[in-house]
Amino acid sequence: AYYGVVGSEKGPGQVAARVLYGEMGIGKRALLSPCLNELPPDAQVLRVECSPVLSEIPFSTVAEWVRELTETRVDQPMNQARELVAAALGEYGTGEDGPEMIECMADLATGRVRIAADEADVVRSRQLVAQALTHFFARSTVDAPLVVVIDGLQWAGRPSLDLVTEFVRRGDTLPVLVLLATRPDDRVLSQIEGLV
Repeated sequence: AYYGVVGSEKGPGQVAARVLYGEMGIGKRALLSPCLNELPPDAQVLRVECSPVLSEIPFSTVAEWVRELTETRVDQPMNQARELVAAALGEYGTGEDGPEMIECMADLATGRVRIAADEADVVRSRQLVAQALTHFFARSTVDAPLVVVIDGLQWAGRPSLDLVTEFVRRGDTLPVLVLLATRPDDRVLSQIEGLV
């Protein structure tokens, strides 16, 4: 799966996903750990372990990735968080949506909750998060392929879960392998349908 997303002389790779699916204690981590340990040294790994405590917080999984990709902290002053997000986005943060995207990602990284004025505001925030996430992944893959790991997918918040599965199903031309480890759960069955 990893070498499939890396690409070859014939062309670039494409986003792909693999799902480790089974009951608690069946050995999902026992499969995942050796897989990650056997990746080439240039592979980047972006890993998050979902928690039931954070499952109701919108974009909590995405926020963890943003913190790791931008080297921000929850307790960081907002102006520093903006600078780190802008640096991590690079040229992707300079477009028309750039300032709004940077603000949205800095809010997520520092744990601030944006108050939506109406449904249109909710939709716009979601668009910005989806756009920024794709840009972060694209920028990360400039130097090396990226392996994105979500352990405990059944506890991912719905907004994060939706964004990740949409990203996988789009199949962008990016060397990104997404590994999803989950227990059987009604919340994730429709999301991983066709990926198992």
